Amino acid sequence: MKKTFLFFVFMVLGTLFSYSQTTTDSILVIKGFGGSYFVQDGKTLSLRDMKSIMTTNQEAFKQIKSAKANATAGYVLAFAGGFLVGWEIGTMLRGADMNVPVLGAGVGLVTTGIVLSKRAEKKAIKAVDIYNAGLKTTSFWDAHSLDLGFCPNGIGVTFSF
Repeated sequence: MKKTFLFFVFMVLGTLFSYSQTTTDSILVIKGFGGSYFVQDGKTLSLRDMKSIMTTNQEAFKQIKSAKANATAGYVLAFAGGFLVGWEIGTMLRGADMNVPVLGAGVGLVTTGIVLSKRAEKKAIKAVDIYNAGLKTTSFWDAHSLDLGFCPNGIGVTFSF
């Protein structure tokens, strides 16, 4: 009887700390002044890294792919708009007349680039939420509980599942 009880105790203690997946597999979203960035296992992830990580979750992969496309378009438009604005400021500093439609187009491109970058950030955060929700951390404590307490026949161990 004593050996059976000790066997049961060691089996329970052995499963207390067994995990099929650790919490470090999840991706953290850290919001800063310039936007959000993503960290997994202490490493900052780019959208390209996240895209390769999320290939196992189709819904998250679709979101991160869309976020990467928006971010790329936003960067290109913001760069082109910044170039046009800078060109017109340089023209003004040389003393020549500034071309207002070109300046307006540059400001419009920069604004569109910022909007696309913010949309990409929101989609990336949504992708991370979907990815993290898809991770299953299974351990003994998730579906079961082992308590010491009062039972109908006195004090005892209760095992709930």
